[in-house]
Amino acid sequence: MFQKILGLLLCFSLLIGVKMLIRYQRAESDVAESASASWPKNFKDNFKKSCEEEFRSSIKQRRTPTQKQEKKIDVISQSYCKCITNDIESRKIIPTKFNPMKENERQFAKRVIAPAITNYIQSKKGKRTIKICMDKAI
Repeated sequence: MFQKILGLLLCFSLLIGVKMLIRYQRAESDVAESASASWPKNFKDNFKKSCEEEFRSSIKQRRTPTQKQEKKIDVISQSYCKCITNDIESRKIIPTKFNPMKENERQFAKRVIAPAITNYIQSKKGKRTIKICMDKAI
């Protein structure tokens, strides 16, 4: 009787282990494939919004703009960030999904997205893109 119960528990544990392994592999595959997929609208909107906030805050740290200047800054940041977002999306340098079995979205952004963007921005192509987008925005 004890051996049957132990055998059932062992089989049950083995089934759960295999199922978890398959889920993990599928999640990893989805994350990897999302780097070559087009961005979902909410991901793209969040990325652009984040860029705009960074752009505005970096200018405001240097000096306090007047109300008229703030409107110009908003227009420039929107144009610039739209250009940068489209460029980064087209280059397919970051995945748009994260593996929920490993980490949350904030951890994923810190571990994967931020370094990828930083590396791109520091590259020759990234610097050229920034210049092009800034010229278009201004």
